[in-house]
Amino acid sequence: MLPLLLSLAGYAQKEKETDPAAVEAQPKTDPTLEQYFVANGAYNRKLYPVAIQQYQAFLKAHPEHPKGDLARRGLALSHYASKQYKEASAPLATLLAKEALDPTISRERLVMMQGQCLLITNQKEQSKALYVAEISNLKTP
Repeated sequence: MLPLLLSLAGYAQKEKETDPAAVEAQPKTDPTLEQYFVANGAYNRKLYPVAIQQYQAFLKAHPEHPKGDLARRGLALSHYASKQYKEASAPLATLLAKEALDPTISRERLVMMQGQCLLITNQKEQSKALYVAEISNLKTP
């Protein structure tokens, strides 16, 4: 497991170094983000158990980090992709409870995913209540 994590960390660092947009967008290197980048790399390679572990560790160590919302979304997506719908609901609920989300996060997609998780886990009334409550917040194209 350790060689895999080291490999992912190396790949995440290489991606940051080779992408000029990422280099410009990143402020001075933030050492707390290493675990976040490892989690993203694992998710992108469909290594969902590793991604879940890394997102959880990042959030435990840095719950108020500016990338916290993105890590919660990654955690929810990893659980969802692993068909762990009940576990995906907690980070989704946390994100949906926030007034202001990271601008790159689509609230509508979170609502749809949370509704699906509730439906799949036989919580049909909660799913319906979520959709009814959120319908007024939907953006029209």
